[in-house]
Amino acid sequence: MPRRGATPSAAPEPPTPLAVSRLTDVVGQMRLINGIFAALNSSIEIDDLHLMLLTILTSPRGLGFTRAYLFLPGGEPRRFEGRLGLGCESEEELSALEEEIRGEEQLLASMASRRSTGKTRRAELNDLRSQSWWITAFQRASASNALTAAILNRQLFKRGLHRAPRLLAEDGDIHTLHVQAKSPPTHLEPQTVRRLGREFLLAPLRTKRGVRAIVAADKSFRVAGITPDDTANFEWLCNQTSLALQNAELFADLRQAYSEIQEVDRMKSNFLSTISHELRTPLTSILGFAQLILSGRTGEVNPEITRLLEKVVGKSRDLQRMVNDLLEIAEIQAGGLVRLEQEPIGLEAILTRVIDRVAERRERESVQIEHRHPEGPLPPVLGDERALERVFYHLIDNAVKFSQDNGHVSVGYRKTAQRVEVTVRDDGIGIAPQNLERIFDHFYQVDSELNRHHSGIGLGLTITKKLLGQLNGDIEVKSRPGKGSLFRVSFPVVTAESS
Repeated sequence: MPRRGATPSAAPEPPTPLAVSRLTDVVGQMRLINGIFAALNSSIEIDDLHLMLLTILTSPRGLGFTRAYLFLPGGEPRRFEGRLGLGCESEEELSALEEEIRGEEQLLASMASRRSTGKTRRAELNDLRSQSWWITAFQRASASNALTAAILNRQLFKRGLHRAPRLLAEDGDIHTLHVQAKSPPTHLEPQTVRRLGREFLLAPLRTKRGVRAIVAADKSFRVAGITPDDTANFEWLCNQTSLALQNAELFADLRQAYSEIQEVDRMKSNFLSTISHELRTPLTSILGFAQLILSGRTGEVNPEITRLLEKVVGKSRDLQRMVNDLLEIAEIQAGGLVRLEQEPIGLEAILTRVIDRVAERRERESVQIEHRHPEGPLPPVLGDERALERVFYHLIDNAVKFSQDNGHVSVGYRKTAQRVEVTVRDDGIGIAPQNLERIFDHFYQVDSELNRHHSGIGLGLTITKKLLGQLNGDIEVKSRPGKGSLFRVSFPVVTAESS
């Protein structure tokens, strides 16, 4: 447990009973520890943690060191350069800082004791009072100061060391070195030692990657100098900071990996968009010419050629749908549908158009699509007509595609006081429970074998899910293998506030 160091001499206080004195000291230590843990856990930025560490070391309500410095690795092995300094350069500056903090504490204590202040407010002010040393010291640390300028780029170790100093040992423990300027270790740079004071402590900050920094602290203007308690507190704090620093490095790695994934995803979307546009032009020509020949306008076509051309047209339309899906998902990922023109819309008319379109394009007369119209008028929902058509096209098209021959697809409605539901039910192959959570993933298909019977590239439900997120809609899936699937989509009805 950290213990505060000696404070500057002050007017003698009245004697206090020993038990009360010890209890007060324990409470003070607990508050200090809680404050330190809260500070170290308040940030996952490495630079902030460095600043937090030096603030804790040099604050009069912290560990009570007068100055602290941070050395970071340079470009060469065993090269550590000064990067940050914090604290007071003279006894007068230290006294002024303590007086400033005492003034803030007295002001906060006065505000907390007023009778007109509520209980919660008093607790907040008392908590702020206990942390006033944080506020003052951190503000001082945030600006450039003379100590940082004095230590900046100074070398901690001499050049050309043949053996690594004990501070850089890789055994995982934090080793504190108590240095006396009159007889410093031979591996330290003499000019840096003179700048750090007549006596100071050195300790590394170590993570799984090795030594990430070295911290120095002194008590130049304290009467007692550096005590064994100071050394224990310093080592304890460096251990706690090392743990926080390791977490910060892991977070930085995750953030970098996420950024790289986003960049790869952006490149993939751009590629999909570009290649899809390039495919669409020749594909349209192939389909157009095949239909032209099939119509007989270029001359008489015998039955065998007609049969082959019908296959060309059918496969071209399948490929056209795949290209359209690629363009659609690329458009959504690029933010092309972020700003939808949402207005009150009736779903029944949209479903009628979509069902006709699916029936025409699928050309599977063996699969019946039943449109169960509602008994009464449905309340409108807030949406974008084009986006809603795309949602229901993918759902109904999927239902037809995965139905068996002579299958049945039904589209129905249900309304509640606040929402309108549309259900798309089929009696097709169904989906296994372990696959239900993955059906909305990019390029995922339940029938994923190379020789699968169902065409497509697995983007329809991905597009549906993303569009519903834009439209404030929800989707629910129920399915059993061999028993078909039920997709239920719901939207909030238009109210006076939403319209």
